[in-house]
Amino acid sequence: MKPQGAMLSLRWQLLVPVFCMLVLIFAGFVAVHQRSLDNLYGKIRDMAGQYTQSDVLYRLDRQQYANATLNCADGCRVQSGERRLSLRALSQQVNLPLMVVKDQGSVAVLQSTADIKPRLSHQCLGHAVCDVSGYWYIPMLKSGDLTLLGVLDAQSLLGEKDQALLTSLVPGLLGLLVCLGLFYLLLSRPLERLSAISDALPLLARGAYEGFRIRLRAIGRQQKLLDEPTLLAQRLEEMSLQLENMESQLQRRADELEWLASHDVLTNLMNRRRFENELQGYLKSRRVMTLLFMDLDDFKFVNDVAGHKVGDRLLVRVAKVLQQLMPESASVCRVGGDEFAVLIPGLSEAGEEALLAKLFRALREVRVSGGGQLHSPSVSIGVARLPQDGDDLEEVMARVDVAMYKAKELGKNRFVRATGQGSEQELGRHLYWLEKSKHGINASNLCLYFQPIVDTETRDVAHFETLLRTRDRDGAWVSPVDFIRAAEQTGRTAELDLWVFRSLLALMERLPVDDRVRFSVNLSPKTFGELDAMAQIAEELQQKSQLAHKLIIEITETAALTNLEQARRSIQQLKAIGCHFALDDFGVGYSSFHTLKTLPVDFIKIDGSFIRGLASQDADSIFVRALVEIASHFGYRTIAEFVEDEEVAELLDILQVSFMQGYLFGKPQAADVLWPDMAVA
Repeated sequence: MKPQGAMLSLRWQLLVPVFCMLVLIFAGFVAVHQRSLDNLYGKIRDMAGQYTQSDVLYRLDRQQYANATLNCADGCRVQSGERRLSLRALSQQVNLPLMVVKDQGSVAVLQSTADIKPRLSHQCLGHAVCDVSGYWYIPMLKSGDLTLLGVLDAQSLLGEKDQALLTSLVPGLLGLLVCLGLFYLLLSRPLERLSAISDALPLLARGAYEGFRIRLRAIGRQQKLLDEPTLLAQRLEEMSLQLENMESQLQRRADELEWLASHDVLTNLMNRRRFENELQGYLKSRRVMTLLFMDLDDFKFVNDVAGHKVGDRLLVRVAKVLQQLMPESASVCRVGGDEFAVLIPGLSEAGEEALLAKLFRALREVRVSGGGQLHSPSVSIGVARLPQDGDDLEEVMARVDVAMYKAKELGKNRFVRATGQGSEQELGRHLYWLEKSKHGINASNLCLYFQPIVDTETRDVAHFETLLRTRDRDGAWVSPVDFIRAAEQTGRTAELDLWVFRSLLALMERLPVDDRVRFSVNLSPKTFGELDAMAQIAEELQQKSQLAHKLIIEITETAALTNLEQARRSIQQLKAIGCHFALDDFGVGYSSFHTLKTLPVDFIKIDGSFIRGLASQDADSIFVRALVEIASHFGYRTIAEFVEDEEVAELLDILQVSFMQGYLFGKPQAADVLWPDMAVA
């Protein structure tokens, strides 16, 4: 903020008080000196016998005139023994005007060498000095009624002393002015540099660091000696360098954060949020655009067989192919997981087909080694032309998503247009589930079902797996596959998992079951990746810690876990509260064995693909036996899924599988069907 009013420079702010101080000192000196003169004058007047008279009488020869007499018969003379001097001769001898007066009641001047005839009183002669009209009359000799007086001009005497005072004060005053001038000169240059530094500071405030330093260096060159303003300029220059570096670092961090907020870290492509913003802008402008939405075929198999690192390498190679083939004006995005999207302006249908043909050929040439084999990607693509296929972001994304899944159903590695036959019906269904996922995560649209898991030896129910059901358009409870897929697209997977988790805990408090019976519930990899969601789950368990030991959390799709170390820490935190963990679909590929070493679980659910053919295929039997031995080695208990006949159940007993689950022991049912006597909430 700019200061208001007249500005007094620092130079004058310093000089004015210094000048005033010197003037006060000078005035004090004069006053003290004058007071000393006044005191001296008083002492001369009051103590003339001690000072002035002695000063006059020293001029006479004391011995010679000790008994001198005055005779004024024929002109006044001073007689001392044989010596006689006239008044004038004596005056010349003592270099002092003299006067002889006669005191006969009234004082009369008989003779005087001074050109004055004062009126002296009788009382005046009784004093050591008589002050009359500016003259001092000092008795020197007394003979009868005659008195010899010495005459001093008091005004002349004091004038000499005033002159002496003036003579001493003038050099002092000149010295004072010289000191003041030197002080001004000494302050002038430092204050000018301080003023120049203050004038340069706005450059620093505006971020003109180089210009600020140039001004400071110019100021420094004016001074050879190292003084405080020079040190200040040097420190400010250092500070400007540090501020510039800090601002550069902050700008780099801001650029990095902005880039991270709009790009995918693995592939360096733009992320879904930025892509949707660009798509929204194109939709508003109603420009002709082509939208490609693609999903890698069988990508989970690559992750299972070769591991996450190989899967990541495959994603990076696909991203590079897309960047190389697509026009410079195209926007290429990694939507998430193994999904990509491309937005291309001004491309005709023939151009679209030619570009897609080149893309399929280029992807066939990609090879990534891992898991003892080479992996080549293929993609299923949904194609939409804008704005004819829609002018709403949600509708357009739903159309290409439906078209992409249609391409998968038709055999994969192909593209399907969003305007194809039957697409409107599928689009309507997809939009229905998208809308449901936005507003339908509540008890009116969702319900928990339970399927028993039995002990292999006793066939008693040991656990119940919690399964989710959702209402379709007809109000029937159906599989939540479409609902979960829509929840993933709307980013509400963790919210859905939290609803299931909280609903299960609320039911467990009311269910009339043995305390040894446990309930398992699935958590998706996306939920494991969200620290806030895991913190809420931990908080729920701590509030209902009496239920924790009855809970088994199943980790599904372990290949999709992006941070195994974070998942391990979350598992350890919840196990400390009391709950248990299980690996779902164990035995499918490399990833399950890898996670077995990393994650501290308690149960292993053997994938149903090994159980269905157990009675007819020796390979499955051998594999299950090996899996049981591995689990036993780690101290884990096993659960076999999809047990549908007694023969398979008996084989699992022989293979020492701990628990079994399948239609042989019961289908999933609602809680009020399984436990009709359940307490009302």
